[in-house]
Amino acid sequence: MHHDTESEDDYILSRTEQKKSMQVYADLGKALLALSNKQLSTIPLSNEVLDALNVAKKISVGNALKRQLSFIAKQIRKSDYESIQAALDELEQKDNLYDKVSKKAEQWRDRLLSEETSALSEFISQYETSDRQKLAQITRNAIKEKKQLEKAVKEGGNTDAPKKYKKQLFTLLRTHIADHH
Repeated sequence: MHHDTESEDDYILSRTEQKKSMQVYADLGKALLALSNKQLSTIPLSNEVLDALNVAKKISVGNALKRQLSFIAKQIRKSDYESIQAALDELEQKDNLYDKVSKKAEQWRDRLLSEETSALSEFISQYETSDRQKLAQITRNAIKEKKQLEKAVKEGGNTDAPKKYKKQLFTLLRTHIADHH
């Protein structure tokens, strides 16, 4: 009888291990489901996994979504899990870098709009490839744009004016910062 208990414990442990293993695949499936189609195209997925993800994207809530996620996990288990996970990790690293660069560009843009000359000199010394003239011109235009918007707010006028130069400044800064990473 003691022998039967050991085999039952082994079976329970085995089922537990199976559930943990399936949870890893399910978590990867959920992460893949959150990606856009463009992002998914950069990950080496089988047609079966892609089809299952596309079906899941059409399901909003409930048991049907749970069943589909379970199906996705099974399809991932049949695929090359390591290469899928590695591609997802690489994509997340790129997203993190993009977020860091964007945040730094926002900080520089705000500094340039408030401390124009000193911040401009500091930015150019830190990012030597910057086109000083173009950067200075766009910064001046963005400052004018900002003053016009502040004036419109005080006068109760149109505050929906386009922020063309502010966006151009951000894009230019982000490009220069990204080139240095």
